[in-house]
Amino acid sequence: MTNNNGSKRNKARTKYIILTIVAMIVTFLPIFFLPMIRHTPKTEKAIDVFSMIMMIPGIFFGFKVVQATYDKDKLAKGPLFIPKSFGYGLSINPYHPVGKVIWGLLGAVIVFFLVKFILTPA
Repeated sequence: MTNNNGSKRNKARTKYIILTIVAMIVTFLPIFFLPMIRHTPKTEKAIDVFSMIMMIPGIFFGFKVVQATYDKDKLAKGPLFIPKSFGYGLSINPYHPVGKVIWGLLGAVIVFFLVKFILTPA
């Protein structure tokens, strides 16, 4: 039963990693076309708004990758900072009470700036 649970976790982790990569490609692909467009205040605003919109799935999928990698039962009372699921460094524990607040605040800050960019005249 443990292997089946581990297999499901690996599949979920792989799915969210692929979705994160796709979101990053969609986010950064327009950068290659920037030299070809005429820069006006409206295009600059559109680029800002698009970038902020695409950060939302990036944050969500990053959160889901960390959740799919680690066991909730082990980390519910674990440390706030945990090793990254891949690569070097630390990540915020999504099962820690303060970690949930930090992930939520990160999403709220991105939504705040998205609304600010939309409401600011070009």
